[in-house]
Amino acid sequence: MKNLVLQRDWQRGIALHPDEFVVHCCTCAAEQCLYLATSYCDILRVAADTAEITWRQPLGTVAGGPDSVVTSLTYCLEAEGLSISLSSGELLFLHTAEQQLEEVGVIEGGVAALCWSPDGEVFAAVSGASKLLLMSK
Repeated sequence: MKNLVLQRDWQRGIALHPDEFVVHCCTCAAEQCLYLATSYCDILRVAADTAEITWRQPLGTVAGGPDSVVTSLTYCLEAEGLSISLSSGELLFLHTAEQQLEEVGVIEGGVAALCWSPDGEVFAAVSGASKLLLMSK
């Protein structure tokens, strides 16, 4: 894109497990960090200035099975946390300050994708059965 400006180029990698990789990411300018969802079904908080992992939150206890993966990861500024959807159908909210995980709901057939509206009032989800669902808070 012509009007994007590179702000930082990290020359060192983020310390992941040997066979672990990032599947989704989002940023939080207020906290100056990145949030990463990994192939291990973990959420990582990474400091934007140092690229160091400041905490790791496993989702394995609520994930619907060993093959479940994160399908979306969005930071909600007003609620100060992460909205997370899993391929197994779980909708989760991670309160980042307390690292407290809350199960918000389940979509039958799994979640292929999820996105919040710009005002944060409505989200659209595509189920594993390719049905479009619109939901409000």
